[in-house]
Amino acid sequence: MPTASKHTKKHNSRRITKKVAKMVGNKHIPSNNDKKSASPTTNPSVLLEQELVECLKETTMDYLAQSSVRSVAFLARKSGLPYSTVRRFVQGTSVPDFATVVDLLAVITDREGFVAFIKRFYPEHYQFLETSFATTGETFVDTELMTHFSDMVTNQILHMCATKSGTTEERVCEKFGTNGVNKLVALMEKGYVEKDEGKLFFYQESFSRFSLEMAIRNVELQTKIFDTNNLTSHAALLNVSSASVSLEGLKKIKGAAMHYAKKIASIRDSHSGDIPYFVTYLHNIYDNAPYEKSTQRLREYGSDDD
Repeated sequence: MPTASKHTKKHNSRRITKKVAKMVGNKHIPSNNDKKSASPTTNPSVLLEQELVECLKETTMDYLAQSSVRSVAFLARKSGLPYSTVRRFVQGTSVPDFATVVDLLAVITDREGFVAFIKRFYPEHYQFLETSFATTGETFVDTELMTHFSDMVTNQILHMCATKSGTTEERVCEKFGTNGVNKLVALMEKGYVEKDEGKLFFYQESFSRFSLEMAIRNVELQTKIFDTNNLTSHAALLNVSSASVSLEGLKKIKGAAMHYAKKIASIRDSHSGDIPYFVTYLHNIYDNAPYEKSTQRLREYGSDDD
């Protein structure tokens, strides 16, 4: 998706950082120990939602005010969000979901502002993003690069080049044929892949995956190239599980997944080699209604108990 200029992003980044710092300094958000005595108006999750809405409203209005050509419709087009959604942000009448916040901030701020916002209002996401969605540079959405990642062959080439040992033109030709070589040439012409002492490298430390749409697309591609023949070796693992759990159970499952994501990242960094691999963890719920009911009880009574 299109992004704002570096100057505008840096300007909004400072504004977001200051807003978040001011909110943290001036307002007390009760800890988990306060939940038992929390009323509907003092519940910590409710207070944090109110801060989120206020910060997002001010930041969005700041962005729109920086140019006379900007409007709600303008921002909706830039972010790919519905006009009504952006309008509710400006009016401060809607609590957005995480994916929507990501799409909006990708347009109006840079990495510094994004990190400050996510760390404050979505700490559980921030911990995961540290290891799985790290970014470099002032912008974290490269629309052209995202287009390359959407192509199955190009996606694999970029991942092979992204390893510390890189890959070679010969290996790309052996694996993907003339089609792969042509795609590699295009990547090199655009400067995404560079050649060093006979090896090909993709030097960016991240794949600009703050776009959740791109992350899901990447999972789809990984599923298609999953080699079931490797399941009998150390090279592959497949685990599928469905169940009904409580809200507390969901929290513990996600906590366990985040713990092992960091552990895997640590192992990866301390055991570098020449085998390109991928690991993808994905979990979600089939029906949002029971989840929303549980979270509503938690907001109102500080407990998920029926």
